[in-house]
Amino acid sequence: MDAYFFDSSAIVKRYVNEIGSIFVENLTNLKSGNLILLARIAQVEVASAFARILKGGSLSQTDADDALKLFQHDLTNNYFVIEITKDLLDEAMLLAPTTPCEVMMQFSLRRL
Repeated sequence: MDAYFFDSSAIVKRYVNEIGSIFVENLTNLKSGNLILLARIAQVEVASAFARILKGGSLSQTDADDALKLFQHDLTNNYFVIEITKDLLDEAMLLAPTTPCEVMMQFSLRRL
């Protein structure tokens, strides 16, 4: 099983058809067996992104509502939510200049 951390702008692509959506769907599909990680703040950022896309006219109200419901379901049932604490950020900041990203992710997962 591989683990992937998605920021909010990336995970939105699973729910809204944009450039990169197919790639994100392949990684996040339950059949892939991948572990999908999101920071807790993503729940607010994704809801905000849906509202912004709705206001921009790229989503209907129904599609925005459906996307938000599906995201909330996935957040509860299919994603691993990381609580971003000050201690975690402090440790990551110390590691960042000299540590490859994949090593930092393994460290973060062990800390959880």
